[in-house]
Parts: sequence; C-alpha cells; structure tokens
Amino acid sequence: MCEFSSLDRCAAYVAARMALAAVQRAAGAWPEGLAQRARRGAIEAMQLIAEAVSHDHASAGRRHCLREAITQALAVAATIDVVRAMGYPGDDLDELQRLAGRTVALLGMFLHANTAAIPEPDPPARALPRTVRAVPRPQRLPPAVPHAPQRPPPAVPHRLPLAVSQRPAPAHATEATEVTGPTSTRR
Repeated sequence: MCEFSSLDRCAAYVAARMALAAVQRAAGAWPEGLAQRARRGAIEAMQLIAEAVSHDHASAGRRHCLREAITQALAVAATIDVVRAMGYPGDDLDELQRLAGRTVALLGMFLHANTAAIPEPDPPARALPRTVRAVPRPQRLPPAVPHAPQRPPPAVPHRLPLAVSQRPAPAHATEATEVTGPTSTRR
C-alpha cells in the first residue's frame, strides 16, 4: 500500500530533490572531492526516499530506508559545513545549508510518522443496555432546635459624642484646623 500518488506528493522527497539541484549548481566552485561527495549524498538520499515510499507504512523496510536517507542528508549538510569552513565563496551556501537542513527535518518527521502503525478504525459501537444508577441526594441539616439557649448580643461600649474641636476635619477642607483641648507634654 502506498499513501503517495506520486513522489512529488512526498515532502521529504521534494526537499531532497531541491537540495540536489542546489548542490549541483554550487558544487562547480568546490574541490572535486567535496563536490562529488555532496552530489553522491544528495542522489542517494533521493533514491532511498523513493525506495522507502515503496515499502508499506510502518514496515521495518521503510524505517531502514528512511534512517539511511537521513544519514545521507546529514552527510550532505556536513560537506556544506566543510566547504564553508575552508572559505570557499558562495552566496548560495546559506540557501544550500537551509535546504539540506530542511531535508533532514522532513526525513525525521517522515520516520517519526512511520514508527507506529496507523490504527484501524474502531468497529461501530453496538447498543449497550443503559443502566440507571440512583445518585444519592446530599443530606440536609436537621432543623434548628427551637429551645436552644439564645446568647445575648455582645455589649457595645457607650460612645460619647466628640467635642467640636476633636472631630476630624472634612475631606474637602484645605486649611489646617487648629485642635484645641488639653495637651500634655511629658519629659
């Protein structure tokens, strides 16, 4: 069973193909050994992805091919790092590194999606007999005892009215008010 109608529907394959095209454009200015290694790794990654798609979902064969494709894509990214470290010029090295990293990321997601089988749909639920359970009502408190001793309200000390000079100033007052009354100074 193949879930892709064509290889162009597989995002990892498309990313690997784009990385191969970018490697072929940029590798002309590289040393021959590095250029060959990058080209060969990109081609092998594409071939391994195509082989992986031909295997059944979540099969050991598909996972093996995807792990090998990840290894090849990482080798391409490492070769690009070597080219950059050696100081070879190229404005497209950043784009090439991005494409190689994208290929690795999509291959990782493709492998992750193939580590577990697709669950079969559940069979239609059959009608189960309904059982009704009675839910106990919360207990009510017993009514208040009519002959319970009543406590008198707490005693409130008698409040004396304040003298005019002891009353607080109103909030809207802007002038200072003089407080008169006995004052004591202790030494």
